[in-house]
Amino acid sequence: MLFEALNGLAGTVPALDAIARFGAGPAQYLLLGFVAIIGLNDVRADWRRGVVFGLWALAAVSAAILLSRVLGSWVYEDRPFVSESDVHLLIQHGTDSSFPSLHAALSGSVAVAASLRWPRWTVILLGFAGLMGVFRVVVGVHYPDDIVAGWAIGAGVVLMAWKLLCASNLAIAPQLRTYPLASSLRPSLLRRTATTACRRPTSRLRGWSRPVCPAGCPWPGRWG
Repeated sequence: MLFEALNGLAGTVPALDAIARFGAGPAQYLLLGFVAIIGLNDVRADWRRGVVFGLWALAAVSAAILLSRVLGSWVYEDRPFVSESDVHLLIQHGTDSSFPSLHAALSGSVAVAASLRWPRWTVILLGFAGLMGVFRVVVGVHYPDDIVAGWAIGAGVVLMAWKLLCASNLAIAPQLRTYPLASSLRPSLLRRTATTACRRPTSRLRGWSRPVCPAGCPWPGRWG
């Protein structure tokens, strides 16, 4: 089984054990710190959009954690080191429900939310979250299905929250709706796109005016 294969790595190489311990616990703070750093830089560039996105991401991640806790109270599953006697346990852990993994829900929701805002970091963010989940199995505190369920909950809640918010009529929706596109296009291409979408003719003699963004333009007040 997959659990036996991954947990069987524990205790074989001291260096691997140290990496697994870090990846199964403290690594989550490294992920949160990395996202916070690039988020602060985003706030410095455009504080309104940065704050709006930060508040939305905080709410979405909190909802994913809350859903995971509720599901864990309904579906109880023993930890591997509780139900099996031959598990290699590398870290101390409580005997609460193993399903779903709160660490996986946290890392999955944070990675997906950050990837929506900064697509260029998607591979690193998702890869880091994936390794954290694998290390939770290696150290013996979760089964693989616990990790997959946590990832699914975290990613699903964030994507649903993004979809619902961008489809809503709230005033902040346009601020978020343009993030993936604005982050993935080169500045020069984005500027040409915004110019084409927003400019309007002033007279036949003067031709086209500078970019002017009316209500409904996806980049309000940025290109005028």
